[in-house]
Amino acid sequence: MLRGLLNRLGNKLERIIIVLKAYFIIVPYNLFYKQIMNITLQFRIKNHHYIHNYLSINAKEDRKLEIEDEDFMLEEVVFACYFINQRNPQSGELLNKADYNFISPWYESILKLGINGIIIHDGLDLDFIKKHETKNIKFRKFISGNNNVLDERWLFYYHFILKTNVKRAFCTDISDVFITKNPFLEFKKKNVLYIGRDNGNKIRHSGWMNNELVDFFQLLHKKPPKSLKHQAFYNVGVVGGERELLLFTLSKFCKYFLKANNSRYHEMTIFNLIINRSFPTDLTFSLNEPNIVNPKFDKSAVGKNVFSGFPLNSKFKGFEMDSTAYFIHK
Repeated sequence: MLRGLLNRLGNKLERIIIVLKAYFIIVPYNLFYKQIMNITLQFRIKNHHYIHNYLSINAKEDRKLEIEDEDFMLEEVVFACYFINQRNPQSGELLNKADYNFISPWYESILKLGINGIIIHDGLDLDFIKKHETKNIKFRKFISGNNNVLDERWLFYYHFILKTNVKRAFCTDISDVFITKNPFLEFKKKNVLYIGRDNGNKIRHSGWMNNELVDFFQLLHKKPPKSLKHQAFYNVGVVGGERELLLFTLSKFCKYFLKANNSRYHEMTIFNLIINRSFPTDLTFSLNEPNIVNPKFDKSAVGKNVFSGFPLNSKFKGFEMDSTAYFIHK
């Protein structure tokens, strides 16, 4: 009986210590860091430093990024990528040959809505391009550098927006994303980053994400911010916003990515880190928090300068094909 009582007291004390440790991190972040970052965001966007030499860093030869004269007429565009000659760093899959079915959900939704879409690729057959290129949907070739192609694609998006006149853009996955309504009519607030919500609740609830964090920060020879594990878990299957905010965000991505200089997959880690450092939301903690979240009833991923969840995106891996969200992700 005494042993049982001591065990219960020990467990209760352990839970109290866990909560206190979390709030020792969360409270200063919410009261001070978040407020400072929100107040200074406009200044930081206006005065951020554009990244230089990003076409040659960590590349055997300069990256080559195709931009045509007609691209300078674009003001709103949805980007996606279709790489068949390089392995997907997540699945290890090498497609080798173009298959329309792979891109059809995204492609047909763009076509139906009449919005502008650009598919970046690493060497699609010219016949495939001629057959599927339309007035609104264009294919642009990207010769990447030394690192994995999914992370490298963000250098293309950065370069394209920087060199053209694009005012608003979304960058999305292609094989498991389709669009139900024109996102540029709804998601157009200045200084707001629009980004998908993962089905994992907080970063601390995702084992693979925590392993990625450790791996990435070892490459940087640093430790991850303690506040990061208490942050909502964002998914890069959908990322968008207005021009200057995207250039600010993507320049930060490029700096982290190029500094790490590694072929392993890191885009999810980097975007979640950028939000933690530049677009902070209120962090929360509870021992009873669910590991999986429904974005339709989730406010923890929304802040003054970041929006995620419904109606931007459906539940990731929820296969909500009848959702009224703008972006259906799996």
